[in-house]
Amino acid sequence: MSRPPNCGSSLQTRPKAGLKLATNDHKVPTLVISTTDPLAAGIIKSVDDSGLNHVHARVDPYRHKRQIRLFHDIIGFGALPLLL
Repeated sequence: MSRPPNCGSSLQTRPKAGLKLATNDHKVPTLVISTTDPLAAGIIKSVDDSGLNHVHARVDPYRHKRQIRLFHDIIGFGALPLLL
């Protein structure tokens, strides 16, 4: 893995990028956002503690539920079909 650029902080929006930077190989402050489940992806060690002082990942287990409710409030659908 190459070192992050010599900058003050890092913002990661993809799980692979967050996972690559969630190491002790550097001390660049890293914020991981828009990751569905950073715990399952291995980016953080637990919901309460990332395991690394320079890594912060947003954990939002209700993200998709809120998105569907917002869509319902806007559109007002009676049922939402699932395509598998």
